[in-house]
Amino acid sequence: MSGSKTVLGIDITGDRINMALLKKQGDKFKLLKVAEGPVPEGSIKKGNIENPTALAKAIKMLQIKNRIYANRTAISLVANPVLAQILDLPNDVTGNVRQFINNEVKHYAVLPIKKATLDFCKIKSSTAQGNRRALIIATDGQKISDMVKTLYQKGISIDVIEPSWMAYARACFDKKISKINNTNLLFAIINKDVLTLSLFKDQKLDFVRVQPIEQVETGSEMFMNWLAEQINAVMKFYEYGISKQYNKWQINVFTPESNILSNEKDNIFKSMLSDKITLSIHTPENAYLDTPIEVKNTKKKPSAVAIGLAMKLLILSNDDLNINLVPSEAVIAKSREHKTLVMANIAAALIVIVIISAMFFNTKIVNVKASSGRDSNEFSGENTQLMLIEKGQLDKNIKQMSEKINDIMSVIKTDSVYKWSEILSDIGSAIPKNNRLTSIGSNESGILLNGQALTYDAIYLFVDSLNKCKTIELATIVSTTNNAQSNRLVNYSIRCVLTQ
Repeated sequence: MSGSKTVLGIDITGDRINMALLKKQGDKFKLLKVAEGPVPEGSIKKGNIENPTALAKAIKMLQIKNRIYANRTAISLVANPVLAQILDLPNDVTGNVRQFINNEVKHYAVLPIKKATLDFCKIKSSTAQGNRRALIIATDGQKISDMVKTLYQKGISIDVIEPSWMAYARACFDKKISKINNTNLLFAIINKDVLTLSLFKDQKLDFVRVQPIEQVETGSEMFMNWLAEQINAVMKFYEYGISKQYNKWQINVFTPESNILSNEKDNIFKSMLSDKITLSIHTPENAYLDTPIEVKNTKKKPSAVAIGLAMKLLILSNDDLNINLVPSEAVIAKSREHKTLVMANIAAALIVIVIISAMFFNTKIVNVKASSGRDSNEFSGENTQLMLIEKGQLDKNIKQMSEKINDIMSVIKTDSVYKWSEILSDIGSAIPKNNRLTSIGSNESGILLNGQALTYDAIYLFVDSLNKCKTIELATIVSTTNNAQSNRLVNYSIRCVLTQ
């Protein structure tokens, strides 16, 4: 099962949800799990999420079905329209760069929205001069906020949101981008309703354009003509404009479906482009080969975009394409919850302390009774009175503990072949510090754990730890709900199938 350093990348296209669970081992990335499933009908329309509840439910069910749990999650941006712009910063902008960029974005007609969410990062220029450049990504903040909120309610906490073309570039950087010099390397990423063109020179991003795909059926000859026009327009800009630098061109087209540009159509499409280019067509079946991931099980092909999203959470060095569109209010709310509430780990205490305390009290009683049977000459009246007081207090404690022990024993004494002492010990060692159990029940198939946690991440961490226990075959989340008495707490139920 996944460990504490696992991360999850979720790529959402118009039709599919793709997941890649990664872990970093030394300098390498290890692919732990792959999952894919359909986007619920009507959840995404014209590049926008229309039904975040249905989409969030589908993502959660895909995680549960494939037993995928991770500490951190990155998800691709699903929004329309999106502004992607490389801006040359004036030399006199030395103070608040974000404020300058915010003012600039207001002038772009592509974003006629009241609440824009944007992020930017400084990028290096492909030329020796003009290093003051910034990549800007902006879109409708309300749509993103609604999605993040709905996912959080379903138990999915999002750490990073970035465009899929950036994740794809990161995933294939070492094998593709870093190996090519003195060449214009152009990526054309097709995502059903949107085409993104990004150009790299000497490993540096030099151009990006997001173009809606409107009134064109992907896969048709009309679409191929339209796509060729978009690529040729970029080439002409570089060949005849002031940005002319290299004559060599390598075009990489990534399509979400194999039939959009199949082998039969490759030659037709290439004939629509300049004869100066080298053309490569990538589909979900082969795009992962350009990533640093070794795939042993070839039955399930991982999404290159999902891999790139997960890699962002594992790369510690400064990433040139460092964009995160998670709304600031979501980040602040998450930070406040961590700072304002610290939960005691009372589940292990309930299981362990109660049993140990009962044994301690019983031992004390035996000692008291044995002492009472001795010759009275061995004790003074003061010692006898102290023993009686102690015995009374022990009787009171035993009664209180017995009420709790009865609940525990109702689980331990069930008719089965399970080793309950080991099971309870495993549960006690698995529960995180910011998580607590409120009740434990048993049935024929295993046990049901009910409790409360500070965050949804804590619940997933608990499930993750339970799935690594030898006595538990499978732990899955049954339900999660906001606590009615405290908005900082999340109620949960976890079903555990026990190992026989």
